[in-house]
Amino acid sequence: FEDQAWAIAGAVAQGLCVSRSEVWSKVQSGSPPVAVARKISTSSADAVAAQIEQLNPKPRYGSVFFRNESKRFYPNAGRAAHLLGFCVEDNTHSEDIGAAGLELIFNDRLRGKEMSQRVLVNGWGQSMEPMDEQLSLGSHGDTLVLTLDAQIQHFAETALARQVEALHAKGGICVAMDPKSGDILAAASYPSFIPDDPKTRQGEAMRNRAVLDAHQPGSVMKIFTYATALELNLISPTATIDCEGGRYSFSDG
Repeated sequence: FEDQAWAIAGAVAQGLCVSRSEVWSKVQSGSPPVAVARKISTSSADAVAAQIEQLNPKPRYGSVFFRNESKRFYPNAGRAAHLLGFCVEDNTHSEDIGAAGLELIFNDRLRGKEMSQRVLVNGWGQSMEPMDEQLSLGSHGDTLVLTLDAQIQHFAETALARQVEALHAKGGICVAMDPKSGDILAAASYPSFIPDDPKTRQGEAMRNRAVLDAHQPGSVMKIFTYATALELNLISPTATIDCEGGRYSFSDG
């Protein structure tokens, strides 16, 4: 048994391109079944399967099983990372769970429901019956649609990063809104991170400055005051506004 288990560990290690001792230590770390690797690519799984097939082990002396798992994929890399957030592995389920941002807030809706189906399996633990299509669809989570414009978000992040680096600033914020609806079209914070790359999820890169940081409004609020006065017909577009030279006197009592 030990000889075949050691041979299986070698086959798995070769398929995963890791050391045999690394696989062996994981196998010995707990009672079977033990997760040797998770979230691997289809090509890696095929490579492991090919190595196991060449070895042709007897099932009763130990074997390798594969389980389909979902993995969150971010096709636009770090685009809107602070808003989207990220997921982490859930050791008790085959799906990831939201750990920050919208992934965390809407985790229950995005994750879907766990469904089960009783099926016949062979000696390798492989299903001999097709999965019920309606049951499979019922396990899918909801779709979340944002007001963000992908192109505007890209421009906002690119311009913000360029300006922060040029000024050697610690960070920056850029928010773009639809003036008619108030919809957020872009919300960029710098520095940023890539949701599915844990190495980038560190320190200041994780701070969503557009939401968490407090800012004094300053002169940017003047346009809102002017727009409100125009909407209420208190002034005309050509009216001159006396700002009293930047100073304003008032009574403190």
